[in-house]
Amino acid sequence: MKPRIPSTARLSFPLAAALAGLIFAQSVQAADFFWDPGSTGANTGSGSGTWDAVSTNWFDGTSNVTWADGNRPIFGGAPGPFVVTVAGDFSTTGGLLFNTTGYTLSAASPQTITSTTGNTALASAVTATIGLNATITRASNDTITGAGTLHIDGSYVNSQAGSTGGRTLNINGGATVIVNSGGYFGQS
Repeated sequence: MKPRIPSTARLSFPLAAALAGLIFAQSVQAADFFWDPGSTGANTGSGSGTWDAVSTNWFDGTSNVTWADGNRPIFGGAPGPFVVTVAGDFSTTGGLLFNTTGYTLSAASPQTITSTTGNTALASAVTATIGLNATITRASNDTITGAGTLHIDGSYVNSQAGSTGGRTLNINGGATVIVNSGGYFGQS
C-alpha cells in the first residue's frame, strides 16, 4: 500500500516554486572578490596588475584565487595611481565597486567586462577610470552610484542585442561621470 501524505504537508505549486527560486537565487548570488595583486591575503590589497583568468590576483574572503565569473570585483586598499590591465573578456560580473581612488582599468586590445547583476559604485571622493580599450557593458538598466568621479577614456555602454533603445542609464548619489576625448558613454 502507498503511504498517504497528509494534505497539510503538501506545498502548493506557487509556494514551492517561490521557495525553489529563493534557494536558487541565494546559491548564485555574486560574491565579493577583492583586487589583491600582491597576494596579501586580505580585502585591503591594492596595486597594479593583470586581470585575467589565470593569475591569483583576487581575494575571496579566504584565500587568493583566480577570477571567477559571476562575482563582484572590488578595488580598494591604498590610494593609487594603479593600472589594472584587463586581459580578457569577462562575461558575468556583479557590477564594479571602487572603494579607493586612483584605479584605471585598461587593456592592450579591446576587452569587455559585462555586468549582469549589480551596478557600478564609487565610494565618497573616489576617482576611477575606464581606460583605453576597456568597455564596461550591461544589457539591462544600469546605475552608476556613489559620491565619486568616473572618468571614461574607453567605453561605458548600456546595450542589449537586438534592442532599439529603451534602456536607462542612471547616475545617482552625487556620482560624476566625465567622458574624456575618445571615450564613449551611452547606449550601443
